[in-house]
Amino acid sequence: ATMADRFGRTCIVAFALVATVLQVSANEETQLIADKFKNYSKNIRPARHPDEKVKVQVKLTLTNLISLNEKEETLTTNVWIEIQWHDYRLAWNTSEYHGIDLIRVPYNTVWLPDIYIFHFILYIYIYIHIYISFYTRRSQTYSAKEIDMVLAEDADTGKPIEWVDIDPEAFTENGEWAIKHRPARKLTNSRYSPDDLEYQEVYFNLIIQRKPLFYIINIILPCSLISSLVVLAFFLPAKAGGQKLTVSISVLLAQTVFLFLIAQKIPETSLSVPLIGK
Repeated sequence: ATMADRFGRTCIVAFALVATVLQVSANEETQLIADKFKNYSKNIRPARHPDEKVKVQVKLTLTNLISLNEKEETLTTNVWIEIQWHDYRLAWNTSEYHGIDLIRVPYNTVWLPDIYIFHFILYIYIYIHIYISFYTRRSQTYSAKEIDMVLAEDADTGKPIEWVDIDPEAFTENGEWAIKHRPARKLTNSRYSPDDLEYQEVYFNLIIQRKPLFYIINIILPCSLISSLVVLAFFLPAKAGGQKLTVSISVLLAQTVFLFLIAQKIPETSLSVPLIGK
């Protein structure tokens, strides 16, 4: 046989071996999924006993703080919500299925903890600090006797992640707001019973501070300079009575414009007074 014939047969044999391995792996994965979902019901929580709680770990990762509208009191962010739990019904021995240790199935084919995310701004100190809170609360599907909602644990230390996670590679810094603190905690309200909606909640908090450079240069500094122009009216001679009035009115109009700009930034609410007005 020629060199080309031997090379062709080698390629055919190698391709056949690869195809056989892929086929065996695919068949094992098909068998694995068929075995695990044969008597599986997504409507039943993964608990071996009725009084056993399913531990659900919650983690929030902030990827982008887009904007904050103080007037409408709305915050726009991009976050990832990671929820982890263990379903013993989907566990298997890898040696029985050709070493397969991972399968991917549609989310609507497995049991889900049915947790909802809420978001609100707790209070605002205009131009100083803003305290924002995300919190997770269970739905009425399961009570605290059936689901134990906790903070996710660090893979290295095994301790709860008591802060909002930020991935340095994915996070985009905001040009107006700086994140000062980002604590997270689980809250158990003893005033309620485990059957109540408010009994257990997980809070993710953001405390942000405005970067003042833009407002100092564009509002505070010009407003201070315009206010100082009033002093010039006292240095004008007594004969220039009309010019004194013109300078005073011009300063008043300029101050009115700046007050209008500030009023557009302050929320129209009577629940709290911003620090700038105290």
